[in-house]
Amino acid sequence: MIDRSAGRSRLRVSEALALLAPVIGALVARLVPAYPEPRAFWSGLVVQLALLAAPLAMLRARQAPATIGLGRRGWRRSLLLGGAYCLVYLALLVVAARYGLTTSHFDAARRRLGLAVVLALYLPFWGLAEATWMAYLLALVQRALIGPGPLTWRAVGIAGLWFGVLHAVVQIVLYRQSPAAAAGYVLVGLLLVAAGSIPRLTGNAWGMVLFWIVSNF
Repeated sequence: MIDRSAGRSRLRVSEALALLAPVIGALVARLVPAYPEPRAFWSGLVVQLALLAAPLAMLRARQAPATIGLGRRGWRRSLLLGGAYCLVYLALLVVAARYGLTTSHFDAARRRLGLAVVLALYLPFWGLAEATWMAYLLALVQRALIGPGPLTWRAVGIAGLWFGVLHAVVQIVLYRQSPAAAAGYVLVGLLLVAAGSIPRLTGNAWGMVLFWIVSNF
């Protein structure tokens, strides 16, 4: 019988902090006495800054970007699949717009701050930093809970659940929603499952980064 736990490794402190980064960011954001308008945008930015814990943990462990799927191997297939996902997403936006539905959560920030400012902050933090943190989460779940080897659907599912739970906790901690009202945010984890299917199918996470930058705006 194969011992699948043999390749698993314990979490380092820096890795645990990276896993909890959104909640830590929410706790820090609550310490700020007041935010300028739009307040949700600026407090959310504090949470996004906390996601830099993932690349910092990698630096501490001397891990190369390729260890979380951000390498050269398979990058073309990954970007092609990510581009296809983007096209599907944009097509769904067009259909939604025809029925008067909007999905962007940066509308208020764009009206208040202007598109240039929002893009200058969105691209590095809600885009690249969050997608990098997601890739880190996927790789860490695979290594710590399942074992070495290619990314598995099981790891994608566990990471998606954790992603959803963290979104619910952030709503409770930062935006002071009731647990019942915040519970629906667990479903956000399905977005990570969808995005995580790209590195699962291609072995490379750059397509996921592309898709997340487009779809998270």
